[in-house]
Amino acid sequence: MRIHTIDLRFQGIPGIIASYLVECGDELALIETGPGSCHEALISAILALGHEPAAIKHVFVTHIHLDHSGVAGWWAQQGATVYCHANAARHLIDPSRLIESARMVYGAAMDTLWGDILPAPADRVRVLQDNESVTIGNTTVTAWDTPGHARHHHAYVIGDVCFTGDVAGMRLQGCDYISVTAAPPQFDPDEYVKSVQRLRAASFSRLYLTH
Repeated sequence: MRIHTIDLRFQGIPGIIASYLVECGDELALIETGPGSCHEALISAILALGHEPAAIKHVFVTHIHLDHSGVAGWWAQQGATVYCHANAARHLIDPSRLIESARMVYGAAMDTLWGDILPAPADRVRVLQDNESVTIGNTTVTAWDTPGHARHHHAYVIGDVCFTGDVAGMRLQGCDYISVTAAPPQFDPDEYVKSVQRLRAASFSRLYLTH
């Protein structure tokens, strides 16, 4: 297994949003798609790593906030399976409510910030339960239900490393401060602490944060 960190250079700024391309023997997995506004950057990075985007058949999203899964529908429309939390699936299949809510917040900046948000065909969306695993090539990916930042949040475990989405906070480049990702409306500090304690108890060798 080999993990590549892809800096999506959100709004032209390095070190804000990451996706992860995982080489699983002869197969590929993508963890976090980023927003539609970063789609070209993501595709360019995948090509620069020597892979064709069409070879990616497995896409994992930690939750359905647009900075993490905004372009998941595009991947599903290309034939990839998108893995997610049970409470996230309906928003990937029909993102209309998600788009409407986000547009109320971001207004005229919505399209510039987040780009296109496409629906995922229902047959390309696979729900994972807590501790459920998927084997891709020579690699096993296990979903952990990790609420706190959002009720529909998964972290993904591969061996002794974990892709934490927003449940382990965020740490921007050049700064030692780790910020709690406390976005409304679903932030639950008690559940967040429980999820962090679960991660700590596992003693992972490395955490891969999205931010």
